[in-house]
Amino acid sequence: MAQTFAANPEYLHLGGAGGATLYGCDQDWFQGFWQRKAGCGACTLANMMLYLARAGKVARQFSIADAQGMLPLMEETWGYVTPGMMGLNSTARFAQGANRLLEDAGSKLRATALDIEKSAPQADSTREAALMIESGLREAPVAFLSLLRHQLGDLEPWHWVTVVGLSRKDQDAILHIYDNGSRFDQSLAGWLDAGGSGGFVSLG
Repeated sequence: MAQTFAANPEYLHLGGAGGATLYGCDQDWFQGFWQRKAGCGACTLANMMLYLARAGKVARQFSIADAQGMLPLMEETWGYVTPGMMGLNSTARFAQGANRLLEDAGSKLRATALDIEKSAPQADSTREAALMIESGLREAPVAFLSLLRHQLGDLEPWHWVTVVGLSRKDQDAILHIYDNGSRFDQSLAGWLDAGGSGGFVSLG
């Protein structure tokens, strides 16, 4: 099984209660009700920015060890990828916000979006998405938008998550995901079989 990971996924690890490890930030840390309900995109972008900072790929540095330290960055990213009434349901809007933030942070990296449509052949979508994710992971974790309206394993409905790795398996690709402090794997083919649409945003 061929595997590709962001060089240092541990850059997203934060300290939790009792010495537990949290895998990226949690939208429940936001103060506002709408932020807690629709802040998954801002959380994902905060994870990506934290990774870039700890990897020395942006000039800014953050002194972040736990939830309390992560919240100011989450609040900042919220301002760049603020969700509307339907949430942040567009890879293009996420990429536009990410690019504004990257420019403001003095980074030459830029975000690229890939949309996945239900009507596309599954083999083509799997191949295209896997290639984009593998390329993006050379720089940073990749943002994944799932517009499924139902729970799929650990993947919540209508949700952004952070992809930190990918494993090729036959005609499938297994996504290694950090989401709201937890980690899990999701089959790309299984997501497409369930009617998955949405897309990915990578940095390069």
